[in-house]
Amino acid sequence: MVFIWGLALFSLLGNIFSSNFQPGNVAAQDWFVSVGFLTLGFLLLPSTILSLRRILGHPSRHINIPAGRFALSIVLIPFAIFAGDWLLNHGAGGWAAPLHILVALLSVGWILWIAIHNLNPGSGQRSWGALGSGLALTPIFAFILEIIGAIFFILILAIYIGTNSELTRAVNSISTLTTQLNPNMELVLERLQPLFNDPFVLIMTIAGLGIFVPLIEELFKPIGVILLLGRKLTEAQGFALGAICGAGYALVENLTVGANAETWAFTSVGRFGTSAMHILTAALSGYALVRAKNEKRYAALFGTYVVNVMIHGIWNTLVVLTATTGLSSSNTAPPPALFYIGPALLVTLALTCIFFLRRYNHRLAQTQQT
Repeated sequence: MVFIWGLALFSLLGNIFSSNFQPGNVAAQDWFVSVGFLTLGFLLLPSTILSLRRILGHPSRHINIPAGRFALSIVLIPFAIFAGDWLLNHGAGGWAAPLHILVALLSVGWILWIAIHNLNPGSGQRSWGALGSGLALTPIFAFILEIIGAIFFILILAIYIGTNSELTRAVNSISTLTTQLNPNMELVLERLQPLFNDPFVLIMTIAGLGIFVPLIEELFKPIGVILLLGRKLTEAQGFALGAICGAGYALVENLTVGANAETWAFTSVGRFGTSAMHILTAALSGYALVRAKNEKRYAALFGTYVVNVMIHGIWNTLVVLTATTGLSSSNTAPPPALFYIGPALLVTLALTCIFFLRRYNHRLAQTQQT
């Protein structure tokens, strides 16, 4: 918590000193990240307080999950997105930062409610601890291993680009642009087209984001459940606590990663689907972990991991292909129709994730009652 608040303070001070030299939208993006880190620190505060109380001998009560009326909170999300987009388009991007936080919290909170509202995850300390684990521990472990993997992929791409004069010129021109204080992002994307048009670069990108990243993240997302396997847990609790871990990880991405002010509204809508995917896969992992411990069904645990990696990989691959289709201009690039089909497939996958969260919730709730 102290480390994250330190990042927030460092970021806020940097924004104060640089705000006079940056356009409104660029400054807004920096404020989004700063306020995002500040919010993540506050989300770790309940776990810290409840843990301290437990050390001092005060038992933690069961967490109270909001009643059915909380589902109506979803109607606030479009209004918040519309208001934030209006502020960004009228040069008041810095004031949109609170709305960025509101949209992220409401989106993740609503999906998490779908997953756990009929279940009993346990004490408040356990539930907030699961959120803190997904919010703090998972990103740390995943980031370290992903950096190691990224170095490997970058070395391969560097060797390949070095043998291609057109790609080398594109990279050199991008390096020149990105050294400027406020680079022209449209020009940067235009210079990146040769990279997007190259099949090998596209394959390596998909291999990294569509295979390697899901393998790592799906391994660590249910870390809060892993830490509780020494306790007596039911499968319903494993599912609920796993969903909470996934929500913590989704909040880190929603609040800090990809908070581009120029495309904020579109990114916020897309993050809604990403959150559903993270919460579902972490919930399934939590369920499978507890089931494997209680019933010794380790083959089912491995199968669940494989399914989660596939869901995550399909999502990332669709995002990559949709983005590269919109930026590339070559016959070797993905077919242009994918630019329209990709978002439709992403929406379908997001709705499917929400459907299965709701289905598992009702099924486990019935098991919990019996």
